[in-house]
Amino acid sequence: MEWTAVRRAGHRGWEPDAKGLQQLVAEQASVAMRTADAVILVVDAGVGATTADEAAARILLRSGKPVFLAANKVDNEKGEADAAALWSLGLGEPHAVSAMHGRGVADLLDQVLAALPEVGSRPRPAAVRGGWPSSANPMSARVRC
Repeated sequence: MEWTAVRRAGHRGWEPDAKGLQQLVAEQASVAMRTADAVILVVDAGVGATTADEAAARILLRSGKPVFLAANKVDNEKGEADAAALWSLGLGEPHAVSAMHGRGVADLLDQVLAALPEVGSRPRPAAVRGGWPSSANPMSARVRC
């Protein structure tokens, strides 16, 4: 199986009053979501669900795509409790991960891969949302499994 991960920095652009760069990022994320077979929404567990996260969750729920919630920065027991609070987004079980330590990432990717359809030799994008809005340019990576 071959697939393409598309990372979109931040999702503040999905807020109703987004303008300029934030709106551009939101438009790019919307295109990625429409063409993806699965979506991972990455949320900072320590910050909790923001209004932008809630807006993104509503859009993703309407997409009809498999959506996985990655609760990032879960490095201790407090992080576990913070991750559990993200059930409020309505996206199902928050997958506690630590990007810094690699914790929980393999389990999350196993579930994402299981949800992807067989597509033959043509790679399909899997939209990955989250992170800080550091630039308008998406970072793409091709992964072969």
